Amino acid sequence: MEVADRLMEAMARRGIANLWFTSGTELAFFQEAYQRARAEGRPTPHLRTCPHEHVALAAAGGETRVTGRPSATAAHVDVGLITAGGAIHNAFRGGYPVLMTSGYAPSAPPGSHRGARDSYIQWQQQLPDQGQIVRPYMKWDHRLNAWDDPDLVIGRAVQMMLSAPQGPAYLALPREVTMAPAAPEAPRVPLTPVALGAPDPAVLAEVADALAAAEMPVIATDRPPAAAAPHLLALAELLGAPVSCGGTLFAIPDDHPLARGPAREFPLPDATDLVLAVDVPVPWMPQPGGPRPRMAAIGSDPILAATPLYEFPCDWSILARTDLALQQLVEQVERRLTPAGRERCRVRRATLEQRRAPGATLRAVAQAALGRVLGPEGVIFHEMAEPALFGRSRPGTLFGHAASSIGWAAAAAVGAKVARPDLPVAAVCGDGSWLFANPPATLWTAAYHDAPAVIMVLNNAGYRTGTVMVAADYPDGYAARQKDFEGGWLGPSPDFAAMARTCGCFGTTVANPAEVEPALREAVAARVPALIDVRLPQIGR
Repeated sequence: MEVADRLMEAMARRGIANLWFTSGTELAFFQEAYQRARAEGRPTPHLRTCPHEHVALAAAGGETRVTGRPSATAAHVDVGLITAGGAIHNAFRGGYPVLMTSGYAPSAPPGSHRGARDSYIQWQQQLPDQGQIVRPYMKWDHRLNAWDDPDLVIGRAVQMMLSAPQGPAYLALPREVTMAPAAPEAPRVPLTPVALGAPDPAVLAEVADALAAAEMPVIATDRPPAAAAPHLLALAELLGAPVSCGGTLFAIPDDHPLARGPAREFPLPDATDLVLAVDVPVPWMPQPGGPRPRMAAIGSDPILAATPLYEFPCDWSILARTDLALQQLVEQVERRLTPAGRERCRVRRATLEQRRAPGATLRAVAQAALGRVLGPEGVIFHEMAEPALFGRSRPGTLFGHAASSIGWAAAAAVGAKVARPDLPVAAVCGDGSWLFANPPATLWTAAYHDAPAVIMVLNNAGYRTGTVMVAADYPDGYAARQKDFEGGWLGPSPDFAAMARTCGCFGTTVANPAEVEPALREAVAARVPALIDVRLPQIGR
């Protein structure tokens, strides 16, 4: 056995079911170890071929969302890490427990060791510190040494990835080390991830006092764990407090009268005197002259520790398991509410239960139709969409874009469908996001792995950043006056449906609200990966 065999076996034993693999000249050891393990009946992750590192990392992140287990990717030396690009940022900010591995160019002289230099390119591929490409985005990174115990290395990586707050890790793999004979297997070391516990009772009591006395409390959340959802809803209903829902993870049912949009679209009411921030990086968008409420933050990273400057005033920061903290908070607030306080909460809730129904635009019709076709158990990955329009009602069925690099949702849906073929899975993105997703690589990966996810492209032939944002920054500027947003428009749009068909997928284009639901049902019935190109009016026109 070689070191690579030990690495693959260690991944499988530590809960990694899939290795999303992009080929490179120095990565043959993974392919051989995979086939050897299958032939000999030893545990190994399933090697999932993927022709692009960005797609591979997004797919691995989607897998972790629906399984709760770690995943892994393999990239080609430094250039593979660079190709993964914005997906690395997404993995870090989204908290994906993905082990990113990459080959590391050999440095052993030709002929001196198995796996030593044997190609001219290997002199050019070597860097003094390859890990520096990804280190700011990793919870842990390491370059494998000849004396390392592979099981211990993988175990330590997984321990760090799964410890709160979760996130990615990186392992560089020199070719001559991975292809060397493996040492006798060492005793396995149990490495348990750090789990969050109950909140500090004294601090929680202070927060409960403040919530019970608040005139206008607001709950802000973006990525609460599924187990916290019922307690969050119970607290909101008890207080009659609006909930600003970011849309990254399910918070409360979309049609609940207390649900509001994400922080960037839901200004705090002027009378807001207390914000309860629950697993949310940006609890509200500060406005000049706007309210400056007190804040209590609860979750696995209440102070956003990886962000150098974080100016939200926080009176209480509670590092705790969110579901336990909210459950106890509901109980404590319940005990503190006087009859007058309960009446105040009832009146507040009655006032807030006035919601404006979304207009019947093609975008709204398309998103609502997708929610109906998938059913309540269907899982939706989305970016550049309005999450409230999907009609989700169950935790674990809505996963939004947790960071700022677009091109994530479609590949994440493919990864989720591979990991959970029993679930109906779909992705919704804009045409700009779809182009960033490397459409041929994403479609090929979905078809190759028989992952019949549905991809809905809300195609407005442009970027919001290059049209709406330009007009907002320069309302009297030349671009806005002339309605010429060159640099932000993407028309004429490619024939995305035809592109899907060339990759062996179902593809169709719709431009009429009446066409959307029949097209979706046809796409699901096709039982192959499917793309629906929803043609909207061009943005900025």
